[in-house]
Amino acid sequence: MKSDEKISVVTLIEALVRSRKLVAIIIGAGIALSFTLALTLPQRFTATATILPSGKGNLFGKLGSLIGLQNSSLTDEIPQNSSLLFPTVLSSRYVRMQLLRSTFEYAGKKTTLSEILGKRDIDDALTALDALVGIGMDKKTGIIRIRVTTNDPDLSAAVANRLIDLLRDFNVQKKRKKAWYNYEFLSNKLSEASKELFAAESTLTAFEKRHRDYTESTDPSVVMEHEKLTRELELKENLFIDLTKEKELADIELKRQTPIVRVLDYASPPRIKSFPPRKLIVMAGGSLSLISAVIVSLLRMISLSALITRFI
Repeated sequence: MKSDEKISVVTLIEALVRSRKLVAIIIGAGIALSFTLALTLPQRFTATATILPSGKGNLFGKLGSLIGLQNSSLTDEIPQNSSLLFPTVLSSRYVRMQLLRSTFEYAGKKTTLSEILGKRDIDDALTALDALVGIGMDKKTGIIRIRVTTNDPDLSAAVANRLIDLLRDFNVQKKRKKAWYNYEFLSNKLSEASKELFAAESTLTAFEKRHRDYTESTDPSVVMEHEKLTRELELKENLFIDLTKEKELADIELKRQTPIVRVLDYASPPRIKSFPPRKLIVMAGGSLSLISAVIVSLLRMISLSALITRFI
């Protein structure tokens, strides 16, 4: 067995020595082609933005997310003020459409991302966008990372940061909608109650000025009118107090319903390209060239040996 191995190694070395010029040509050509490929491939730059988790979240919702039950009843229990929903929001068609319509500085002029991608069809543009943007969440820490890869470092950073802005806008415009309507309704009612309370106070004050001796009056109509106006004022006061409390609660609910986007790191233009990995390409090309050279040398030696044997 050892003898066979020695013969195999000796045969291999002999084949390489005999075909050393061919081996050198193959390896040299492979490395040259790999180097050319590494230089000609378009450069890509990846910018990353990091968002910290916010909101208490629901234990069952987190468990459902951890075991991959994205559409289960467990994830339905996730409260709306939890950052666990951020990746879903960022990946939504609504946010992606807003991103495509956003304007960026590119090639010395301001243009929309859709125009930069060069896609007129909206579905094609969304597909191209999905290839550039990656959104991931660490299941243990809840940290969310937005990665954007384009051929321009400034554009990559701008798109990543724009996604953060769109996430904030979505929280304000969509998630606060119900709480905001309730707050607006109570604000309007409180304003009306304030006016009615002022009117009731003015009416009672005017009545007391006209009837300065109303406390000692024996006229039943004066006494009854004063009691009526006093009851109306008390009702208006109670209504105003109740609406004020309700508005304060609505204000708290409005703030509670809005998940805070806590940004750990905004994206900055990357200085180092993320693609192509030139060293890896050249090393891989050289390795493949060496393997190819060994195979060609062995085949050449086998063919030559077979030819010699045939004529002998």
